[in-house]
Amino acid sequence: MSSISSDSDSDAEYVPPRGFKSLEQARFESSKLSGKQIWLVKIPKSIIAKKQLPKRIPVPTRVQPEVEFKYENIEYAVTENKEEENMARNVKLLMPVTKNGSLKQLMTPISKVVQISEVASIPAVQSSSK
Repeated sequence: MSSISSDSDSDAEYVPPRGFKSLEQARFESSKLSGKQIWLVKIPKSIIAKKQLPKRIPVPTRVQPEVEFKYENIEYAVTENKEEENMARNVKLLMPVTKNGSLKQLMTPISKVVQISEVASIPAVQSSSK
């Protein structure tokens, strides 16, 4: 026999799926975002696993569409992803606006999608002359 959850279940505290941790929500004031850009930054697991993000990340430009930086002895490349940017403009963002986690749709669209990826280091091959 299947059970149907009632409206009273909506008052239950959120429990994240196994393997995930719940984070404390920060509150945002959408008025402070007026005239600002929202960027979606895709970060590789190798940075996330370090538990601390780099304090500064270089930004790609039209002149230099791919920039590199080193973080904890690993080389990373930063690029802007124009294809995903076009799709991201249709994404609706929900922002927490109160301590209890109430959400409000943000009207400001995502303006840039930036991809950070690890640069593979390929060792130099020495050719032997015969």
